[in-house]
Amino acid sequence: MLTDWIGLRLIKDLRDDVYAKFLELPLGFYHRYRAGELISRATHDVQIANKTINVSFTNLVRDPAQILGYVVICLWISVTLTLLALVILPGEVTERSIEIIHGPKSGRPSTLRFYNPDVPQPWMKKVED
Repeated sequence: MLTDWIGLRLIKDLRDDVYAKFLELPLGFYHRYRAGELISRATHDVQIANKTINVSFTNLVRDPAQILGYVVICLWISVTLTLLALVILPGEVTERSIEIIHGPKSGRPSTLRFYNPDVPQPWMKKVED
């Protein structure tokens, strides 16, 4: 698969860059640090990068395919309802995101209900001592 080849190529290039950097370092650097520690750290960092690249490329292909599949299924069930949802939902999600980040628009109560333990709620019973 193309994404696997790209991921392997990126990791190979990263390993080559790390090796080239080790060759460029002065000899005094190798007297301050143990060889095993340097090899272990470089190997671990490349492995972490490898896992990150593999997950990223997998998600890059899988997620759009899933979204496309869901839209096709929704269109198959109801074309009108799907088109209506595709028109309304992006604006609604954007508005809610802005409201969460910046607070409600002035003069309009928030439609989001967050639980605040300091404010008495109607469903909370007051405990008498």
